[in-house]
Amino acid sequence: MILNVKDIPKELEKLDELQKDKNKIKNMFSRIKIDTLNVFVSINPIKIKLIIPVDMYDNDKKVLGIYPFGSQQKEVLNIKNKKDKLLYHLMDVGGYSNIPQESVSIKILDINYKDVKKLFRKEKIYKDLLNRYDDVVNRTDVIKVLIHNISDTVLYIKNSMMKNLFPQSYLDKEGKSIYLFNNTDMNDRFRITYRTSGKSLFPIHEGEGPLYTNLYPGRFGNNSININNVKEISSKGQKKVKLLIKNMKTQNKTKKKSHKTKKKRTIKI
Repeated sequence: MILNVKDIPKELEKLDELQKDKNKIKNMFSRIKIDTLNVFVSINPIKIKLIIPVDMYDNDKKVLGIYPFGSQQKEVLNIKNKKDKLLYHLMDVGGYSNIPQESVSIKILDINYKDVKKLFRKEKIYKDLLNRYDDVVNRTDVIKVLIHNISDTVLYIKNSMMKNLFPQSYLDKEGKSIYLFNNTDMNDRFRITYRTSGKSLFPIHEGEGPLYTNLYPGRFGNNSININNVKEISSKGQKKVKLLIKNMKTQNKTKKKSHKTKKKRTIKI
């Protein structure tokens, strides 16, 4: 049965009571009638991220400039997470994230930053990312590009709709998470990371465009998905992502082949 946008809150609240049944939530997401401007579902998207060099990680130092559109928000680049796993800190079109270095969902390409710039500048959504990376990292040699294969089904809703769809939503006492429903007796509920500031739980705009909230079947998400992020994971954006990855891999093979050829010549001499 196809679900209309107005039916999303009622269905999600029912699914909240099922606790950890992710498959039922995925199934529900796949039944939503897609409104490309306001609501859409992304299935197994691929994201391109630039790794902040590990020599910049410091548990006691806050770094400015990582977040998009001139944000003054600072981030601590911790060496490990709470589970004692080594981290990669990442910059992408959406802003900042981190991931365990041993994650099976990632692939890493070592590629000359000049080649990255040349490829990325063809797509407008990567302009802000390149500017931020230049300011924060300031490297011109080989960098690490991370390819993140997100094996999940993710629901995206424009923030301008969130207040009407989820009138019960509220911010927790710590000011870190938004709960969508007033079902406080439940331990495991839909919880959205509060990454913005101001009076609104779901700010409508940031920088050049609208903001979105995403929801994963694991009952988490965040309230600050920007328009560049949305464009990257759209069907059109994913075609461009795959082409960029293909071109980066080609560049990588060409460089390695050239390096081996030079090495052989040196040995012969």
